[in-house]
Amino acid sequence: MRTTVQLAANRVNAGQSTGPRTDEGKAIVVLNGEDRDEYEALLARYKEEQMPGCAIERSIIALLAECAWRNQHCNRIQYQMIEESGLTIETYLRTKRSQTAALRTLRRPAPPRLLPQRRQRRPLHRPRFP
Repeated sequence: MRTTVQLAANRVNAGQSTGPRTDEGKAIVVLNGEDRDEYEALLARYKEEQMPGCAIERSIIALLAECAWRNQHCNRIQYQMIEESGLTIETYLRTKRSQTAALRTLRRPAPPRLLPQRRQRRPLHRPRFP
């Protein structure tokens, strides 16, 4: 729990905040607002298509929209980083395919000979009645 001194210090610090000052910082803040609008539009589209009826369905649709939006956002950032680094898209995709293949190998189940052997369960003793 915060003390009154901490709350007062937080208020003072918040009052001194003027937001981004550089052009680069201002551009980032604008993108945050656009990203929010993009997410809201995607969520509205999902709701329109799926027509969730109950609270559980609405939360699932919101989660799906968030995951889809994050995926799109990450892809956009990756492509921007590729362009800035000077790599070609083909080189990136080749690297990504190798990474995916390696991950797929890690996720593949181990061969049965490498798994610990399970002990056989003893059958329950059932008394015989005459």
